[in-house]
Amino acid sequence: YGILATSELKDSLLLTSPIILNKQVLVQRKANGENDSLYIRSQLDLAKKTLHVVKGSPSILRIHNLGNEIGEKYGSEQLISLVAHGDIDYAVCDESIARAVTDSLPQLDINTAISFTQFYSWAVSKQSPALLDSLNTWLDKFQKEKEYQKIYRKYYTK
Repeated sequence: YGILATSELKDSLLLTSPIILNKQVLVQRKANGENDSLYIRSQLDLAKKTLHVVKGSPSILRIHNLGNEIGEKYGSEQLISLVAHGDIDYAVCDESIARAVTDSLPQLDINTAISFTQFYSWAVSKQSPALLDSLNTWLDKFQKEKEYQKIYRKYYTK
C-alpha cells in the first residue's frame, strides 16, 4: 500500500518512485435541486461546515489550511456509509477508495476535489539505499507491463 510522499517522510525515510497518483475528494450526497444548501460545489462552500476525515489522513493538514472543523473517528468506508445514510453530511477520502465504494451508492457525489493530485510511494529505511535502488528498478520495469495495468485498473479506476 502506498503512502503519501510528504516532505516530513522524506526527512526520515527513503521513498520509491511514485506507484500511484491520487487526491482527496469530498464525499457528499447528490444535490436535491438547484438550491440545495447542503451541496458543496467548490472548496469555498466549505466555510463553517463540519468535515469528517480518516484519522492520520494527509488531508487533515489541507483541511486545517481551509479552516474547517474536523472529525476523526472512522475509516474511509465507514465515513462514506455515514454520508450515504444521512448520519453526517460530508467526508474527505482518497479518490480511489471513494470511487470503489460509491459505485454501489448512487446517491453520493465525489466530484469536488479537496487536494491536488499527490504522489504515493513505498518507503524504506534511510539505511537501505540499495533496497531503494532495487525497488525503483523493479517498479520502473513492472509499471510498463500489462499485469501492472491490470492491477491498477482493478484498484484505482472505475
